[in-house]
Amino acid sequence: MKLLNSFRYMVFSLILLFVAPAVWGQVTYTWNGATNQNWDESTNWTPSGPPGPLAYPVAGDTAIFNNVYTVDISSHPTVATLTIEGGGNVTLTGGGILTASNVTNDGTIAVGGNTLIATGGTGITGGTVTIGNGTLDATGTISTLASTGNATVDGNTGL
Repeated sequence: MKLLNSFRYMVFSLILLFVAPAVWGQVTYTWNGATNQNWDESTNWTPSGPPGPLAYPVAGDTAIFNNVYTVDISSHPTVATLTIEGGGNVTLTGGGILTASNVTNDGTIAVGGNTLIATGGTGITGGTVTIGNGTLDATGTISTLASTGNATVDGNTGL
């Protein structure tokens, strides 16, 4: 019986080890652009984290933009949700690839020299997406699209 209880405790501990970070590790970050235009700079986000790999939005997190910003993405960040709030106008530059499971756009997203991948099946709801030299790869619906670049849409463009 004691061995069975020890085994149960070990299994429970392992489950907590792998599940807890996924549940409690999600953070909502709002862009403030305080230092520069670099996505990977922790002081450009609120809350600002300590230096290190989790000081800016990463997989599982939400990234919010609520004003007019140019954001330099030279890396390949992945977020759970990308939100452009009303009045937000975000220009992505830097040649990187931003992947978001869900994109809610109540403003404007300009993809210039980057790739924006919307993987969640809902596409990009609301707002306007403008593609300059960049690439948009979306699964789902895109409400408004202005493109001189590359767009791959699996679903309804709504145009």
